Amino acid sequence: MNYAKAVCVFTAAFVLPLIASAHATPVHMEPASSAALTETPREVVVRFSERLEPGASRMSVRGPQGETVSEEARVGPEPRTLSASVRDDGEGAYFVSWSVVSADDGHFTRGSFAFSVGEGIVVGSAFQQVEVVHIAQTPEVVAMTIELFGNGVLWAALLLFALAVRPLRRKEARASEWPRIARGYTGFVLFGALAALLGGALQLVWKTRELSALHDTALFDAFFMYTATAAGSAGLWRMGAIVFFLGVFALARKKILASERFTVYETLLVLALAIFAFFRAIVSHATANPFFPELSVAINFFHLIEKDAWAGIALIVALLSFSARTREVLQALLPKASALLALLLGGLSVTGAYIVWLHLKSFGNIFLTEWGSAFLALLSASLLLVVLRAYHTFAPHSSPRFFSSALPATLFAEFGAALLVVYFSSAIIITSPPFDAPRNIIAAAKSEGATILLERSRDEDDSLLLVFEGGMLSNTPVVYAEQSGERILLEPAIRFEDGYALTRPLTEGSRLEIIAPQEGRYDARAVFNVPPLPDDEEGRRAFDLFAQALVAVALVGIAVSAVLYRFANYSTPSLLHPPRARRALVGIAAVALFGAGVAWAASNAALSNPYKALCEGDGNMWHLMLPTRAGIPTSMTPREGCMALGGAYHFADKRAYEYARAPGASEVSLAYAPERPTA
Repeated sequence: MNYAKAVCVFTAAFVLPLIASAHATPVHMEPASSAALTETPREVVVRFSERLEPGASRMSVRGPQGETVSEEARVGPEPRTLSASVRDDGEGAYFVSWSVVSADDGHFTRGSFAFSVGEGIVVGSAFQQVEVVHIAQTPEVVAMTIELFGNGVLWAALLLFALAVRPLRRKEARASEWPRIARGYTGFVLFGALAALLGGALQLVWKTRELSALHDTALFDAFFMYTATAAGSAGLWRMGAIVFFLGVFALARKKILASERFTVYETLLVLALAIFAFFRAIVSHATANPFFPELSVAINFFHLIEKDAWAGIALIVALLSFSARTREVLQALLPKASALLALLLGGLSVTGAYIVWLHLKSFGNIFLTEWGSAFLALLSASLLLVVLRAYHTFAPHSSPRFFSSALPATLFAEFGAALLVVYFSSAIIITSPPFDAPRNIIAAAKSEGATILLERSRDEDDSLLLVFEGGMLSNTPVVYAEQSGERILLEPAIRFEDGYALTRPLTEGSRLEIIAPQEGRYDARAVFNVPPLPDDEEGRRAFDLFAQALVAVALVGIAVSAVLYRFANYSTPSLLHPPRARRALVGIAAVALFGAGVAWAASNAALSNPYKALCEGDGNMWHLMLPTRAGIPTSMTPREGCMALGGAYHFADKRAYEYARAPGASEVSLAYAPERPTA
């Protein structure tokens, strides 16, 4: 079978059973955070980035007298909106706290903000205006890894038996070996099913504990509350699919083993695993992303199967290399397993590139966000996995004796790398993706040796940034705006060195004329038209350099997959050397050290996020909240960034933070004054 045909067959096997990072984060609050009102609002409304679970989302409002002044919160009429009626408690500060469960990815989020009622009453910077805490921890990652790995072992057992072991029986396997093969097949099925059930049960227990703490309720009540959510019910469906798998296998095991063809019972087993993958795929960041969520869920479906199956296949072939009695089976199985893994690499190249493009959004987010740090860890493990797979494909022909002697160590190393991929991808699943790119350049012009850039501000809604590169400004630039037939002189406000904000609202299509005086040169000039607001572009993505790079990565992955597939079909040289347990342990130990190093590097801000390292090195906190200036939120979109002075300032833009911390350069004083913020 040539490569193109194999791709079609492999894809069809996954398409037939298909029957169908972000956490819920506030994107709009009414009243707004820090709003100064003349009378108490009738209700408080918070709109989130994802759909909410009505039975597991809460909100309360505490009035100036310290008492709860809100009624029971409700979700609706729009599924992303949480609201609560409020009674008048007089003048003073009102504090809103909320805790929600996303109906899209099942993650928990809590937060708070404040507003004031009464003339002359202002919620000052002594209060942290907006807090957003995403609740996700390592035990959840471990439980998810166990569940997905168990799923991978089941896929591996099914695929290897159908595509590799059964043909061996028809052609060359000795009758004496078949009972041992049957026991091994049964053992892998039982191990995979138990691992998947254990991982699913651990997730239910952990999420129940989290929800109990989130809402301060009994564990018994929290369990039923969680299992009524989309994520909880999906978890039960996945466990039910595995139980169904076990039932079918127990009833039809002898018929499956005796048959020389793919049976209807195996079709039911594939269907059970497809149901498992479907209910894992729909509880993900892909569901919440506005870019064709149905397509994204489908791609996530394939991606889950591909990476999990790789880990399962790697475990099985590694265990076969461990014993002298199973080396003859491994000898015949290895070419088929290598061909199957080559096909999985081609699929993962496409689905993985799409998922990274969908969630990471920009090269700049790699070193500025938690999702980017998790991606770097996953990328490192993936590259190691591909290198080991290439070695196992080419080494049997270039260095057969060394390949045979080192086989237990290298196969267990590949299994360890595949398990790391499953672990780090599980970490990405519970990590909130960035909302946008760190720099959104919408226009650029070159003039008199300088470049003038027009960007959307990440720190201020509806504001544009003028950024000057390659020259030296001698004074504040002059900016004219022509809108509605009127020519207006704007007053740019400095935000960082050679960066100015245009804070006056500008209508779409307004014409901007910029004159930038330079030292030792003629003035730089540029003319721009104001583009549509970001809301008009929701769900749209440009085919930019980032997208083009990921398309190139996918194409390279497919090419490498084709080469590996071609070489994998050659016969494997005789495995002359007996297996040694110590060599297997060396492989596992080496990959474990590699994984520990990658995890440490990903958690080390100095390596994975220099901005975070700078922020924390100054004694501030890296936090997800609304960008804030002098205690007043300047944007209604929460972003990762540096929080200073207990929340009085929050900088999403690294350039703005560096300017604010520079002695004597900034118009903003970061000296803390609880009575009144200075600016």
